[in-house]
Amino acid sequence: MKKCPQLTEEFLRELVMRGMSGAAIAREVGCTAETVNNRRREFGIGYTDFTFEELFWINVDKNGPTPGHCLELGKCWIWTKGKDSYGYGLVTTPHLNVRQAKASRVSWIIHFGDPGNKRVLHKCDNPSCINPNHLFLGTQLDNMRDCSNKNRMSSRTGSNNGRSTVDESFVRQVRCEYIPRSTTNGLNALVKKYDIPYGTLQKIITRETWSHVS
Repeated sequence: MKKCPQLTEEFLRELVMRGMSGAAIAREVGCTAETVNNRRREFGIGYTDFTFEELFWINVDKNGPTPGHCLELGKCWIWTKGKDSYGYGLVTTPHLNVRQAKASRVSWIIHFGDPGNKRVLHKCDNPSCINPNHLFLGTQLDNMRDCSNKNRMSSRTGSNNGRSTVDESFVRQVRCEYIPRSTTNGLNALVKKYDIPYGTLQKIITRETWSHVS
């Protein structure tokens, strides 16, 4: 067993913020759970003492790659926790009135405020990046044009169909937000929020269209 390091307040606070139990921390540093918990109580560190922003930023690596096509942007800030199949960071955000939101959107909200009906898009083309300087606002049409300009459309399925007005990430987001008969997250509310035809959104929710999106 490796030697137990000094359990400083800062070090212990970070591990607790990551949701690690006393036993897990003990295994990590090579000491007993009793020692860990005694130090935690000594510092007054509880598992519910952290703000949403503290819990958010603990999952971000600010030493990511610099986008080769735009070096002046600097390093990407990479979301290291849950991601969808396309690499977009996902955050559980009950306080935002949705079950999940993209980490990039949450980063924008933290830095600049609610973007409303606008989409949060990437200058760096790194879906895991949440660096606010790498993000910009646009409409769904802007997003599709950005994809087209950057040659990210190689097939005719889903968002790669030139006539499509939404993309896969939007479909996942709106299906995640949708709550049947809800006044804030029902079909009518989402139609108004995203300015999309009722029939189009209904077919997305019922999987009559975009059935290939899990």
